[in-house]
Amino acid sequence: YRTDHALPPSLQLQRPICNLPLDTIQAHSLAQTRQEAFDPESCDADAELLASIRAHGVLEPVMVQRTGPPGLDSTYRLVFGHRRCAAAGQAGLTHVPALLANPDDPVDLLTLAENIGTRPLSAYERALALKHLQQSTPDRSLRALARHTGLSPSTVSNLLRAYRDSTPRLRSLFAAGLDARAVVELQPLFQQ
Repeated sequence: YRTDHALPPSLQLQRPICNLPLDTIQAHSLAQTRQEAFDPESCDADAELLASIRAHGVLEPVMVQRTGPPGLDSTYRLVFGHRRCAAAGQAGLTHVPALLANPDDPVDLLTLAENIGTRPLSAYERALALKHLQQSTPDRSLRALARHTGLSPSTVSNLLRAYRDSTPRLRSLFAAGLDARAVVELQPLFQQ
């Protein structure tokens, strides 16, 4: 069993690890905010992950959520572990170790927590994650978002404003790497 003592008791995961066939796992997830989930050609960390999985297999389980009824033909949607699954597929593995999410698990928070703990999310990807969190729980305040994500309230506010209040052109610049604060400062100019 895996126990994550750093998480609040309500989010601690205590489940057996199962070995799932990769072809039963759907890689697309609405909770996944990374624009480039796995690219060993342009990201050194992804190339290192691929080399490690080729040499040692997948050492840390992914998390999945069942998409249909339990049984031999079950299918799953990834909650976190997109890069590990992609690397496992490229390495020629057919199975990955996986934790099964409970139906009431806050998968959006778990996905964001996992992404923040690995290769850094871009400001745009963080903004998308925060937007998704805010939409999934409309009564969640900016302070609550900050508390749950470990970001400061001003960072949460700037990221959400940079995404929400931008024109499509400015949003595309934000996605390309323009800083959230610069995006917010440019919004009046782009709206003219």
